[in-house]
Amino acid sequence: MNKTNSKTSFDDATNARLYLQQFGENMHRAKFSEQEKFKEKIKKKHDRKQIKMLLGRVEDMLDNKKSLNYAFTAFFVILAFITGNQIKFSESLFKYIEEISYQFIAVYLGAVLVLTVWTIRTYRDKALLEELNGYKRLLQECLDEIPDRSFKLDK
Repeated sequence: MNKTNSKTSFDDATNARLYLQQFGENMHRAKFSEQEKFKEKIKKKHDRKQIKMLLGRVEDMLDNKKSLNYAFTAFFVILAFITGNQIKFSESLFKYIEEISYQFIAVYLGAVLVLTVWTIRTYRDKALLEELNGYKRLLQECLDEIPDRSFKLDK
């Protein structure tokens, strides 16, 4: 949706997920009856070609999201490697901290911060993948329910 809370038309949509949210949010968690209403709205407003386009875009979004997971994991591997080496081979990290207990506290706080960021990112990625998979399934069901030769008379 755009900023005025009005619905975006199919031709003006730039993001398939945001466009599909206009017809129903959290469809991956919705009851089957709500999902049927969503599918009816989609089939009423779109022809087979448009639904295929939306399905293709959702599949692309899923593929892109899955293929970028290595970058997120690599960040934490590199961070752990650097921190481990810094702690093991260098006293410069703790030259201003004289007591060893403060050194451990600093390391543990850093680890908790990294773990917190990782947990939040993982949860958000999981929720997005669930949502996209839900829309993908519903769009596939819409295509299965529409005959190959569908004609829209009310354009």
